[in-house]
Order: sequence, then C-alpha cells, then structure tokens
Amino acid sequence: MKKIIIILGIILTFLTLIGGCKYEKSANMGINAEGGAGFAIMRGDTLMPVEEPVFQRGEAIYYVMFNVGPFEQGEDGRHWMDVDMRIRGPDDEIVLQQEHLLGEEGHMYFPNGFAESPYGVYESTTALRPGRYEMTLSIYDMIGKGVVTKIKSFELV
Repeated sequence: MKKIIIILGIILTFLTLIGGCKYEKSANMGINAEGGAGFAIMRGDTLMPVEEPVFQRGEAIYYVMFNVGPFEQGEDGRHWMDVDMRIRGPDDEIVLQQEHLLGEEGHMYFPNGFAESPYGVYESTTALRPGRYEMTLSIYDMIGKGVVTKIKSFELV
C-alpha cells in the first residue's frame, strides 16, 4: 500500500511539472469571449494560432479573444471598446502594463454587437530572460460597463 501511495505521489508530481507552466484564467461581467481565447503569431499579414504557448525571445506574441460581446450600443449607434494588457515575468514582476490602448479609436460599430477578434500584442525582446510569463488581456464595454478578462501563461525560450 505504501508503495502505491509513493508511486501515485511521483505520478502527480510529474503531471504537475509538465502541465504546471500552462494555465488559463477567465473572468467576465456583462460581456463574454464566446469563442474563447488563444495565442497566435503573425506570418505575413495573417495571424496564425499556436498550439503550444512557447515563443522565442524577440518574437511578437498575440493574445486573441474571439466573438467578444455583446457590447451595448450608444445613442450614436456605435459601440465603444477599450483594452488593457499586462505582462508578468518569471518572478511575478510586472514587465509591461498598458491601459486604455484604444481610447477614442475603440468607438466603432460592431455587427450584432460583437467584436470578432480583438487582441493584445506583446513585442518581447531578446533582453528578457527565458521562463514562464503571464499575459492578462481585459476588454471593456465602455458604454455598458462590462468587462471580460483572460489570463494565460506562455514560455519564452
């Protein structure tokens, strides 16, 4: 019996180590990312989804949310979206924090009240040390006061 418990402990430790660098958290109030979220890289002029969130230092990292909404419509018939982004480093230090990235440029019309694929992009540098980082992306409905936030980890090598 003791041998089985030890083996189970080793298996659980192994699973935690191989899966521990990948996680995703989500919170929403009033709006949702109905299509989920994921990392992508730019190839030419096309965003390509990545299966494993492992990137080279110096690479641009895109975090995309899909089908975000429904946004409340203003009296002028337009919606108003804004975006905040934060990057935390391997020691939980804040590497980058940007707020209100769209400002007035986020005041636009979304068909059916949904933004198709809003994203945040982090231009990593070769000066960063390798390790696990975390990206937080928050999308705000500035009229309806809703927010959806996604947090996901990625690895820089």
